[in-house]
Amino acid sequence: MITKKELLEKLAGEGIKVTDSMLTHFITLGLIKKPMRYGLGKGKGSVSEFDDRVFNEIKQIMKLHDEGLTYEQIKHKRMSSDEWLSLVRQIKESSKSEDDASDSIKKLPYLANWEKGRLKLISDMAENLTRIFTSELSVMLAPFANKSEDDLYDDAYEVIESYLDDLFYTGGIGWEGWEEELEEYLEGKKSYTYFSPTGLHGPCVGSLGKKTKGEKKDKKSGKGGKQKNGKND
Repeated sequence: MITKKELLEKLAGEGIKVTDSMLTHFITLGLIKKPMRYGLGKGKGSVSEFDDRVFNEIKQIMKLHDEGLTYEQIKHKRMSSDEWLSLVRQIKESSKSEDDASDSIKKLPYLANWEKGRLKLISDMAENLTRIFTSELSVMLAPFANKSEDDLYDDAYEVIESYLDDLFYTGGIGWEGWEEELEEYLEGKKSYTYFSPTGLHGPCVGSLGKKTKGEKKDKKSGKGGKQKNGKND
């Protein structure tokens, strides 16, 4: 662990000029984690300490900034898979239509098109699997009746999304030509088949299929609308 004063002095010793306000800005942007605050005992106040790894993280941030990247661009460049998935979900929820969401996802920086397609596929699958879970498995949800529908949806979504991410990425699962298929999915040339044993439409795990002529696009009713139980809020 390292205090703010020690961190700034260590950076200055390597010719890296970082101020107190810059550290605060990095924390606000999510580029570095907040320091942990520890009490020194009764009447002795407290001290804040950063993880030791923050020194090398800031060195990398400043190197990329010197190369011409903005701090916002650096944040995108350093984002984890979980953070990208969270951003894709935000984009989908704030978009008026699937086309708008796809256009915004295509503009995401620092990712190959197949990777953007993978993130969109995981988000689409998680949304529909969660809808099936919250609407069709009401008996299993009974013990959690004290939770609101939104809380149940969000809890289930996070678990399902994490599992799908592990399945398609961390687990290394794929199929022949999967990168090309994911690019076509992002472009809307391929679609994902949805089904449910009881009739509600939800995702079916399998390869992507060619989009048919008469296939309807899923449109959301308004900005920020979240679909649950097959309906729009």
